[in-house]
Amino acid sequence: MSFNRIYILTGPIQTGKSSQLWEWSKQTKSVAGLLSLVQDKTRVLLDLSSNSTIEFEVDLNTNHEATLQIGKFHFSQKGLEKGIQCLKNALNSPPNFLVLDEIGKLEIEQSIGFHSIALELIHQYKKPGSEILLLVIRDTLLEKAIQKYDLQNAIVLHKNDILSLNALVLAGGESKRMGTDKSSITYFQKPQDMLLYEQLSAYCDTVYISISSSTQKDIKTNFLYLTDEPMFSNSGPIGALLSAIQMNPFCTWMLWACDYPLLEKTEMEMLILAAKNSNQSVALSKNLEFPEPVLASYHYNVFVALRNSFATGNQSLFSFLKNIDCTLTQTQSIEKLKSIDTPEERNWALQIIKSNA
Repeated sequence: MSFNRIYILTGPIQTGKSSQLWEWSKQTKSVAGLLSLVQDKTRVLLDLSSNSTIEFEVDLNTNHEATLQIGKFHFSQKGLEKGIQCLKNALNSPPNFLVLDEIGKLEIEQSIGFHSIALELIHQYKKPGSEILLLVIRDTLLEKAIQKYDLQNAIVLHKNDILSLNALVLAGGESKRMGTDKSSITYFQKPQDMLLYEQLSAYCDTVYISISSSTQKDIKTNFLYLTDEPMFSNSGPIGALLSAIQMNPFCTWMLWACDYPLLEKTEMEMLILAAKNSNQSVALSKNLEFPEPVLASYHYNVFVALRNSFATGNQSLFSFLKNIDCTLTQTQSIEKLKSIDTPEERNWALQIIKSNA
């Protein structure tokens, strides 16, 4: 199964890309590779697998070892070799995430520095698999790097995409039992998909209405939509989530289905607060035993495991959540977690909403 495996983090220099990745790495359970950081005004390499630093930038006035020069800067050949060995070690036992910060002028203009290991990494991660490679490339070199390393199919991300909390309003179901599109039913002045989109937008960095490729839906220009990738078509909510992960696997993705009109903003706020304060996936639950997989946040630490699970034929988010470390957050009312799937249940829900108004 051909998942997206290569991503590029880009942006102007000195805008905090590496610092953001450092914060992200602290919350990541399976990560290796190199970050290029400035400590005491000198650039060092941080080995993410051991959290140890490698001396990289050198002062020729005090250090006379072999160096590589780019502009006015000199970089240690010995430090470079240590960094390359770190990346090679990671290839022998791939982590969920492998980072190379950065591919710069040394590599792109002179084919030295990390050039050879970058070629090896890119070649390896173009093969089928589930683990993820992230390359950091400044914006002014991005097009040259894409051409030089044949990265036309890589997904380009920016600093704000890292560590974000994004949400999917699930509106792609067939609604066979309801007989009409459940996401378009109006329980509170607006169709469910639009109402949930606006509510989630108050708490999340980016919100999408998730639809399947076969969905016949009136697309509104002021909303963001995410269509299921063809490889995940007809696989339900897991296809929506995997399509979102293809786009950005460096954030937390929250699913919120349109089938639960009795849930209130308090439950949404409860789940979002739990997601922002946890390094695990979090799901609403009736009884702290069974998760509601379409009312849940999925932490990036589980994305590779989810890809592997799907590749083996498992299309159940419920069984996936049961088999991983997932925090359950109990709602105050079991009735609120009733999925409204038929015309009779819709009329019942409308009556409850009317009586509580």
